[in-house]
Amino acid sequence: MEHIKEFFTQLFTSLDTTDSIVSLLLLAVSFLIGILFGWLSRGRKVGRLKRELAERDGRIKNLTVQLKAAQDKYNAKETELENTIAELEEIQETNRRLIGEKQQLGNEKLRLSNQLRESAEKMNKLRLSNQEFIATNENHVKAGQQYSDANKQYAKQIEELKAEIERQKDAYSELKEVNAELRGENRELNEKALNFDATVKKENAISQENTQRILAVEARLNQLQTENTNLRSEVNALRGSGSSTVIPAVPTTSTTTTSTTTSTPIRTTTVGHIERHDKVSSPAIESTLESMSTLESMEVESPEARSARARAVIKAALGSKIKQASAADKDDLKRINGIGPFIEEKLNAIGLYTYEQVSQLDEELVERVTDAIQFFPGRIKRDDWVGQAAKLFRTRLG
Repeated sequence: MEHIKEFFTQLFTSLDTTDSIVSLLLLAVSFLIGILFGWLSRGRKVGRLKRELAERDGRIKNLTVQLKAAQDKYNAKETELENTIAELEEIQETNRRLIGEKQQLGNEKLRLSNQLRESAEKMNKLRLSNQEFIATNENHVKAGQQYSDANKQYAKQIEELKAEIERQKDAYSELKEVNAELRGENRELNEKALNFDATVKKENAISQENTQRILAVEARLNQLQTENTNLRSEVNALRGSGSSTVIPAVPTTSTTTTSTTTSTPIRTTTVGHIERHDKVSSPAIESTLESMSTLESMEVESPEARSARARAVIKAALGSKIKQASAADKDDLKRINGIGPFIEEKLNAIGLYTYEQVSQLDEELVERVTDAIQFFPGRIKRDDWVGQAAKLFRTRLG
Protein backbone atom coordinates (compact mmCIF):
# COMPACT_ATOMS: atom_id res chain seq x y z
CA MET A 1 0.00 0.00 0.00
CA GLU A 2 2.85 2.37 0.76
CA HIS A 3 4.30 1.79 -2.69
CA ILE A 4 0.99 2.57 -4.32
CA LYS A 5 0.56 5.77 -2.36
CA GLU A 6 4.08 6.75 -3.23
CA PHE A 7 3.40 6.04 -6.94
CA PHE A 8 0.31 8.21 -7.08
CA THR A 9 2.03 10.93 -5.05
CA GLN A 10 4.91 11.06 -7.52
CA LEU A 11 2.47 10.91 -10.41
CA PHE A 12 0.42 13.88 -9.37
CA THR A 13 3.58 15.76 -8.26
CA SER A 14 4.95 15.35 -11.80
CA LEU A 15 1.85 16.79 -13.44
CA ASP A 16 3.36 20.19 -13.54
CA THR A 17 4.91 19.45 -16.93
CA THR A 18 3.18 19.36 -20.35
CA ASP A 19 4.42 15.85 -21.16
CA SER A 20 2.92 14.49 -18.01
CA ILE A 21 -0.45 15.99 -18.79
CA VAL A 22 -0.40 14.61 -22.37
CA SER A 23 0.54 11.18 -21.07
CA LEU A 24 -2.30 11.29 -18.60
CA LEU A 25 -4.79 12.31 -21.31
CA LEU A 26 -3.59 9.53 -23.59
CA LEU A 27 -3.99 7.09 -20.76
CA ALA A 28 -7.52 8.32 -20.11
CA VAL A 29 -8.43 8.16 -23.81
CA SER A 30 -7.07 4.62 -24.05
CA PHE A 31 -9.08 3.63 -21.03
CA LEU A 32 -12.26 5.08 -22.54
CA ILE A 33 -11.56 3.35 -25.89
CA GLY A 34 -11.09 0.08 -24.05
CA ILE A 35 -14.38 0.53 -22.24
CA LEU A 36 -16.17 1.44 -25.54
CA PHE A 37 -14.66 -1.56 -27.33
CA GLY A 38 -15.69 -3.85 -24.46
CA TRP A 39 -19.25 -2.43 -24.51
CA LEU A 40 -19.52 -2.91 -28.30
CA SER A 41 -18.17 -6.48 -28.05
CA ARG A 42 -20.62 -7.25 -25.30
CA GLY A 43 -23.52 -5.72 -27.34
CA ARG A 44 -22.66 -7.88 -30.36
CA LYS A 45 -22.48 -10.97 -28.18
CA VAL A 46 -25.77 -10.14 -26.49
CA GLY A 47 -27.40 -9.55 -29.92
CA ARG A 48 -26.03 -12.84 -31.22
CA LEU A 49 -27.31 -14.65 -28.13
CA LYS A 50 -30.74 -13.01 -28.56
CA ARG A 51 -30.87 -14.10 -32.21
CA GLU A 52 -29.89 -17.62 -31.24
CA LEU A 53 -32.58 -17.57 -28.55
CA ALA A 54 -35.19 -16.34 -31.09
CA GLU A 55 -34.11 -19.05 -33.54
CA ARG A 56 -34.41 -21.66 -30.83
CA ASP A 57 -37.84 -20.36 -29.88
CA GLY A 58 -38.89 -20.61 -33.56
CA ARG A 59 -37.54 -24.14 -33.79
CA ILE A 60 -39.38 -25.03 -30.61
CA LYS A 61 -42.62 -23.62 -32.05
CA ASN A 62 -42.09 -25.51 -35.32
CA LEU A 63 -41.36 -28.69 -33.39
CA THR A 64 -44.50 -28.11 -31.31
CA VAL A 65 -46.58 -27.68 -34.49
CA GLN A 66 -44.94 -30.77 -36.00
CA LEU A 67 -45.62 -32.68 -32.79
CA LYS A 68 -49.29 -31.65 -32.86
CA ALA A 69 -49.56 -32.57 -36.55
CA ALA A 70 -47.90 -35.90 -35.81
CA GLN A 71 -50.35 -36.50 -32.96
CA ASP A 72 -53.30 -35.66 -35.27
CA LYS A 73 -51.88 -37.92 -37.93
CA TYR A 74 -51.42 -40.62 -35.31
CA ASN A 75 -55.04 -40.24 -34.19
CA ALA A 76 -56.22 -40.32 -37.83
CA LYS A 77 -54.11 -43.41 -38.49
CA GLU A 78 -55.47 -45.02 -35.34
CA THR A 79 -59.06 -44.30 -36.47
CA GLU A 80 -58.19 -45.57 -39.95
CA LEU A 81 -56.73 -48.68 -38.36
CA GLU A 82 -59.93 -49.26 -36.40
CA ASN A 83 -61.98 -48.84 -39.59
CA THR A 84 -59.62 -51.16 -41.41
CA ILE A 85 -60.00 -53.73 -38.64
CA ALA A 86 -63.80 -53.46 -38.91
CA GLU A 87 -63.61 -53.82 -42.70
CA LEU A 88 -61.25 -56.76 -42.26
CA GLU A 89 -63.75 -58.43 -39.95
CA GLU A 90 -66.50 -57.87 -42.55
CA ILE A 91 -64.22 -59.28 -45.25
CA GLN A 92 -63.45 -62.29 -43.05
CA GLU A 93 -67.17 -62.83 -42.49
CA THR A 94 -67.74 -62.56 -46.25
CA ASN A 95 -64.84 -64.93 -46.83
CA ARG A 96 -66.36 -67.46 -44.45
CA ARG A 97 -69.68 -67.19 -46.24
CA LEU A 98 -67.96 -67.62 -49.61
CA ILE A 99 -66.10 -70.64 -48.27
CA GLY A 100 -69.46 -72.12 -47.27
CA GLU A 101 -70.82 -71.42 -50.75
CA LYS A 102 -67.66 -72.93 -52.23
CA GLN A 103 -68.19 -76.07 -50.18
CA GLN A 104 -71.78 -76.23 -51.42
CA LEU A 105 -70.54 -75.83 -55.00
CA GLY A 106 -67.97 -78.57 -54.30
CA ASN A 107 -70.74 -80.85 -53.08
CA GLU A 108 -72.77 -79.97 -56.18
CA LYS A 109 -69.73 -80.69 -58.32
CA LEU A 110 -69.28 -84.06 -56.59
CA ARG A 111 -72.94 -84.85 -57.18
CA LEU A 112 -72.64 -83.94 -60.87
CA SER A 113 -69.49 -86.06 -61.12
CA ASN A 114 -71.38 -89.00 -59.65
CA GLN A 115 -74.19 -88.42 -62.10
CA LEU A 116 -71.67 -88.30 -64.97
CA ARG A 117 -70.08 -91.52 -63.76
CA GLU A 118 -73.48 -93.17 -63.46
CA SER A 119 -74.39 -91.94 -66.92
CA ALA A 120 -71.12 -93.35 -68.30
CA GLU A 121 -71.82 -96.70 -66.64
CA LYS A 122 -75.33 -96.70 -68.10
CA MET A 123 -73.89 -95.88 -71.50
CA ASN A 124 -71.38 -98.75 -71.22
CA LYS A 125 -74.18 -101.09 -70.22
CA LEU A 126 -76.22 -99.87 -73.16
CA ARG A 127 -73.25 -100.45 -75.45
CA LEU A 128 -72.88 -104.01 -74.15
CA SER A 129 -76.60 -104.55 -74.54
CA ASN A 130 -76.38 -103.16 -78.05
CA GLN A 131 -73.53 -105.54 -78.91
CA GLU A 132 -75.45 -108.49 -77.52
CA PHE A 133 -78.47 -107.35 -79.44
CA ILE A 134 -76.46 -107.19 -82.68
CA ALA A 135 -75.09 -110.71 -82.09
CA THR A 136 -78.58 -112.00 -81.38
CA ASN A 137 -79.84 -110.21 -84.49
CA GLU A 138 -77.36 -112.13 -86.68
CA ASN A 139 -78.60 -115.43 -85.23
CA HIS A 140 -82.30 -114.52 -85.42
CA VAL A 141 -83.04 -113.14 -88.86
CA LYS A 142 -86.77 -113.44 -88.47
CA ALA A 143 -86.76 -111.26 -85.34
CA GLY A 144 -84.42 -108.72 -86.97
CA GLN A 145 -87.05 -106.04 -87.39
CA GLN A 146 -88.05 -106.14 -83.73
CA TYR A 147 -84.45 -106.07 -82.59
CA SER A 148 -83.76 -103.26 -85.05
CA ASP A 149 -86.51 -101.16 -83.50
CA ALA A 150 -85.17 -101.91 -80.03
CA ASN A 151 -81.69 -101.00 -81.24
CA LYS A 152 -82.96 -97.65 -82.51
CA GLN A 153 -84.62 -97.04 -79.19
CA TYR A 154 -81.39 -97.85 -77.34
CA ALA A 155 -79.46 -95.59 -79.71
CA LYS A 156 -81.96 -92.83 -79.01
CA GLN A 157 -81.49 -93.34 -75.29
CA ILE A 158 -77.72 -93.21 -75.77
CA GLU A 159 -78.03 -89.93 -77.63
CA GLU A 160 -80.30 -88.58 -74.91
CA LEU A 161 -77.77 -89.61 -72.29
CA LYS A 162 -74.99 -87.94 -74.25
CA ALA A 163 -77.08 -84.80 -74.51
CA GLU A 164 -77.78 -85.00 -70.77
CA ILE A 165 -74.05 -85.30 -70.10
CA GLU A 166 -73.42 -82.21 -72.21
CA ARG A 167 -76.16 -80.35 -70.37
CA GLN A 168 -74.62 -81.35 -67.05
CA LYS A 169 -71.25 -80.08 -68.26
CA ASP A 170 -72.86 -76.78 -69.33
CA ALA A 171 -74.63 -76.57 -65.97
CA TYR A 172 -71.30 -77.07 -64.21
CA SER A 173 -69.74 -74.28 -66.28
CA GLU A 174 -72.71 -72.04 -65.50
CA LEU A 175 -72.28 -72.80 -61.80
CA LYS A 176 -68.69 -71.59 -62.02
CA GLU A 177 -69.84 -68.36 -63.69
CA VAL A 178 -72.63 -67.95 -61.13
CA ASN A 179 -70.06 -68.38 -58.35
CA ALA A 180 -67.99 -65.53 -59.77
CA GLU A 181 -71.10 -63.36 -60.23
CA LEU A 182 -72.22 -64.12 -56.66
CA ARG A 183 -68.92 -62.84 -55.34
CA GLY A 184 -69.36 -59.58 -57.22
CA GLU A 185 -73.02 -59.30 -56.22
CA ASN A 186 -72.06 -59.97 -52.61
CA ARG A 187 -69.92 -56.85 -52.57
CA GLU A 188 -72.72 -54.82 -54.15
CA LEU A 189 -75.26 -56.19 -51.65
CA ASN A 190 -73.06 -55.12 -48.75
CA GLU A 191 -73.08 -51.56 -50.13
CA LYS A 192 -76.82 -51.61 -50.81
CA ALA A 193 -77.59 -52.99 -47.33
CA LEU A 194 -76.72 -49.67 -45.70
CA ASN A 195 -78.98 -47.72 -48.08
CA PHE A 196 -81.71 -50.33 -47.65
CA ASP A 197 -81.68 -49.90 -43.85
CA ALA A 198 -82.31 -46.16 -44.20
CA THR A 199 -85.06 -46.80 -46.79
CA VAL A 200 -86.72 -49.40 -44.55
CA LYS A 201 -86.80 -46.99 -41.63
CA LYS A 202 -88.37 -44.32 -43.82
CA GLU A 203 -90.91 -46.76 -45.30
CA ASN A 204 -91.77 -48.01 -41.80
CA ALA A 205 -92.58 -44.47 -40.71
CA ILE A 206 -94.72 -43.94 -43.82
CA SER A 207 -96.41 -47.32 -43.25
CA GLN A 208 -97.29 -46.39 -39.66
CA GLU A 209 -98.87 -43.12 -40.81
CA ASN A 210 -100.77 -44.96 -43.60
CA THR A 211 -101.97 -47.52 -41.05
CA GLN A 212 -103.37 -44.72 -38.89
CA ARG A 213 -105.14 -43.27 -41.92
CA ILE A 214 -106.59 -46.69 -42.83
CA LEU A 215 -107.81 -47.19 -39.25
CA ALA A 216 -109.50 -43.78 -39.36
CA VAL A 217 -111.18 -44.65 -42.70
CA GLU A 218 -112.33 -48.02 -41.33
CA ALA A 219 -113.78 -46.33 -38.25
CA ARG A 220 -115.64 -43.89 -40.53
CA LEU A 221 -116.95 -46.78 -42.69
CA ASN A 222 -118.14 -48.63 -39.56
CA GLN A 223 -119.90 -45.46 -38.41
CA LEU A 224 -121.61 -45.12 -41.81
CA GLN A 225 -122.66 -48.76 -41.71
CA THR A 226 -124.15 -48.29 -38.21
CA GLU A 227 -126.01 -45.19 -39.39
CA ASN A 228 -127.22 -47.12 -42.43
CA THR A 229 -128.55 -49.94 -40.20
CA ASN A 230 -130.31 -47.45 -37.94
CA LEU A 231 -131.83 -45.72 -40.96
CA ARG A 232 -133.07 -49.02 -42.32
CA SER A 233 -134.67 -49.82 -38.93
CA GLU A 234 -136.43 -46.46 -38.90
CA VAL A 235 -137.78 -47.00 -42.44
CA ASN A 236 -139.00 -50.49 -41.60
CA ALA A 237 -140.67 -49.09 -38.47
CA LEU A 238 -142.40 -46.42 -40.54
CA ARG A 239 -143.56 -49.02 -43.05
CA GLY A 240 -144.65 -51.47 -40.33
CA SER A 241 -148.25 -50.33 -40.49
CA GLY A 242 -148.52 -50.56 -44.28
CA SER A 243 -146.46 -53.57 -45.41
CA SER A 244 -144.22 -56.26 -43.94
CA THR A 245 -141.53 -55.84 -46.57
CA VAL A 246 -138.01 -55.39 -45.10
CA ILE A 247 -135.79 -52.83 -46.77
CA PRO A 248 -132.30 -54.22 -47.38
CA ALA A 249 -129.25 -52.52 -45.90
CA VAL A 250 -127.56 -49.92 -48.03
CA PRO A 251 -124.10 -51.23 -48.93
CA THR A 252 -121.18 -49.16 -47.66
CA THR A 253 -119.12 -49.88 -50.75
CA SER A 254 -119.89 -49.78 -54.47
CA THR A 255 -120.22 -53.60 -54.83
CA THR A 256 -123.16 -55.15 -56.69
CA THR A 257 -126.01 -56.35 -54.38
CA THR A 258 -129.33 -58.13 -55.03
CA SER A 259 -132.17 -58.63 -52.56
CA THR A 260 -135.42 -60.59 -52.48
CA THR A 261 -138.66 -58.70 -51.87
CA THR A 262 -141.99 -60.15 -50.80
CA SER A 263 -144.14 -57.52 -52.52
CA THR A 264 -143.82 -54.74 -55.03
CA PRO A 265 -144.01 -51.57 -52.88
CA ILE A 266 -140.21 -51.43 -52.45
CA ARG A 267 -137.54 -53.22 -54.45
CA THR A 268 -133.76 -52.97 -55.08
CA THR A 269 -131.93 -52.86 -58.37
CA THR A 270 -128.75 -54.84 -59.16
CA VAL A 271 -126.61 -52.01 -57.84
CA GLY A 272 -128.37 -51.72 -54.50
CA HIS A 273 -130.53 -48.64 -55.27
CA ILE A 274 -134.01 -48.56 -53.72
CA GLU A 275 -136.91 -47.64 -56.06
CA ARG A 276 -140.32 -46.34 -54.89
CA HIS A 277 -143.53 -48.05 -56.03
CA ASP A 278 -146.81 -46.37 -56.71
CA LYS A 279 -148.36 -47.77 -53.51
CA VAL A 280 -145.83 -45.93 -51.26
CA SER A 281 -147.57 -42.76 -50.24
CA SER A 282 -146.11 -41.84 -46.85
CA PRO A 283 -144.11 -38.57 -47.14
CA ALA A 284 -141.83 -39.65 -44.29
CA ILE A 285 -141.03 -42.93 -46.05
CA GLU A 286 -140.50 -41.17 -49.38
CA SER A 287 -138.13 -38.66 -47.74
CA THR A 288 -136.22 -41.46 -46.02
CA LEU A 289 -135.98 -43.47 -49.25
CA GLU A 290 -134.65 -40.42 -51.08
CA SER A 291 -131.99 -39.97 -48.39
CA MET A 292 -131.04 -43.64 -48.66
CA SER A 293 -130.90 -43.44 -52.46
CA THR A 294 -128.61 -40.42 -52.16
CA LEU A 295 -126.40 -42.30 -49.69
CA GLU A 296 -126.27 -45.31 -52.05
CA SER A 297 -125.29 -43.15 -55.01
CA MET A 298 -122.26 -41.81 -53.13
CA GLU A 299 -119.07 -43.51 -54.20
CA VAL A 300 -115.80 -43.21 -52.34
CA GLU A 301 -113.27 -41.83 -54.77
CA SER A 302 -110.14 -43.99 -54.91
CA PRO A 303 -106.73 -42.41 -54.12
CA GLU A 304 -105.63 -43.10 -57.70
CA ALA A 305 -108.63 -41.29 -59.17
CA ARG A 306 -108.18 -38.38 -56.76
CA SER A 307 -104.49 -38.21 -57.65
CA ALA A 308 -105.24 -38.18 -61.39
CA ARG A 309 -107.82 -35.42 -60.96
CA ALA A 310 -105.39 -33.35 -58.84
CA ARG A 311 -102.64 -33.80 -61.44
CA ALA A 312 -104.97 -32.43 -64.10
CA VAL A 313 -105.75 -29.37 -61.95
CA ILE A 314 -102.04 -28.70 -61.29
CA LYS A 315 -101.23 -29.13 -64.98
CA ALA A 316 -103.86 -26.54 -65.83
CA ALA A 317 -102.42 -24.17 -63.18
CA LEU A 318 -98.89 -24.35 -64.63
CA GLY A 319 -98.26 -21.22 -66.64
CA SER A 320 -101.09 -19.28 -64.96
CA LYS A 321 -101.13 -19.52 -61.14
CA ILE A 322 -97.79 -21.29 -61.06
CA LYS A 323 -94.81 -20.30 -63.16
CA GLN A 324 -93.85 -22.85 -65.82
CA ALA A 325 -90.49 -24.59 -65.25
CA SER A 326 -88.53 -27.60 -66.50
CA ALA A 327 -85.90 -30.01 -65.25
CA ALA A 328 -83.21 -27.61 -66.47
CA ASP A 329 -84.44 -25.00 -63.92
CA LYS A 330 -84.53 -27.57 -61.10
CA ASP A 331 -83.77 -26.46 -57.51
CA ASP A 332 -82.80 -28.74 -54.63
CA LEU A 333 -86.27 -29.14 -53.10
CA LYS A 334 -84.82 -31.45 -50.43
CA ARG A 335 -83.65 -28.29 -48.62
CA ILE A 336 -87.30 -27.73 -47.68
CA ASN A 337 -88.04 -29.41 -44.36
CA GLY A 338 -90.39 -32.35 -44.96
CA ILE A 339 -89.24 -33.13 -48.54
CA GLY A 340 -87.00 -36.11 -49.14
CA PRO A 341 -85.67 -37.67 -52.36
CA PHE A 342 -88.84 -39.72 -52.90
CA ILE A 343 -91.21 -36.75 -52.45
CA GLU A 344 -88.94 -34.57 -54.61
CA GLU A 345 -89.28 -37.06 -57.49
CA LYS A 346 -93.07 -36.98 -57.11
CA LEU A 347 -93.10 -33.16 -57.16
CA ASN A 348 -90.91 -33.13 -60.28
CA ALA A 349 -93.29 -35.64 -61.88
CA ILE A 350 -96.22 -33.19 -61.56
CA GLY A 351 -94.15 -30.27 -62.90
CA LEU A 352 -92.87 -28.63 -59.67
CA TYR A 353 -89.10 -28.08 -59.93
CA THR A 354 -88.24 -24.75 -58.30
CA TYR A 355 -88.59 -22.85 -55.02
CA GLU A 356 -90.54 -20.16 -56.85
CA GLN A 357 -93.18 -22.65 -58.02
CA VAL A 358 -93.67 -24.07 -54.50
CA SER A 359 -93.91 -20.55 -53.03
CA GLN A 360 -96.78 -19.78 -55.45
CA LEU A 361 -99.07 -22.54 -54.11
CA ASP A 362 -102.30 -21.34 -52.51
CA GLU A 363 -104.49 -23.38 -50.14
CA GLU A 364 -106.44 -25.06 -52.97
CA LEU A 365 -103.28 -25.98 -54.86
CA VAL A 366 -101.69 -27.27 -51.63
CA GLU A 367 -104.61 -29.69 -51.29
CA ARG A 368 -104.28 -30.69 -54.96
CA VAL A 369 -100.54 -31.31 -54.54
CA THR A 370 -101.29 -33.43 -51.45
CA ASP A 371 -103.72 -35.56 -53.49
CA ALA A 372 -101.44 -35.71 -56.53
CA ILE A 373 -98.41 -37.05 -54.64
CA GLN A 374 -100.67 -39.01 -52.22
CA PHE A 375 -99.10 -37.26 -49.23
CA PHE A 376 -100.42 -36.95 -45.68
CA PRO A 377 -103.27 -34.41 -45.45
CA GLY A 378 -102.25 -31.15 -43.75
CA ARG A 379 -98.57 -32.06 -43.70
CA ILE A 380 -97.57 -29.51 -46.35
CA LYS A 381 -99.28 -26.72 -44.39
CA ARG A 382 -97.81 -27.85 -41.05
CA ASP A 383 -94.29 -27.98 -42.45
CA ASP A 384 -94.85 -24.60 -44.20
CA TRP A 385 -93.45 -25.64 -47.57
CA VAL A 386 -94.69 -22.41 -49.13
CA GLY A 387 -92.95 -20.19 -46.56
CA GLN A 388 -89.73 -22.19 -46.68
CA ALA A 389 -89.70 -22.12 -50.49
CA ALA A 390 -90.29 -18.35 -50.56
CA LYS A 391 -87.40 -17.79 -48.15
CA LEU A 392 -85.06 -20.02 -50.18
CA PHE A 393 -86.12 -18.26 -53.38
CA ARG A 394 -85.37 -14.81 -51.90
CA THR A 395 -82.02 -16.08 -50.60
CA ARG A 396 -81.08 -17.37 -54.04
CA LEU A 397 -81.96 -14.03 -55.63
CA GLY A 398 -79.62 -12.41 -53.08
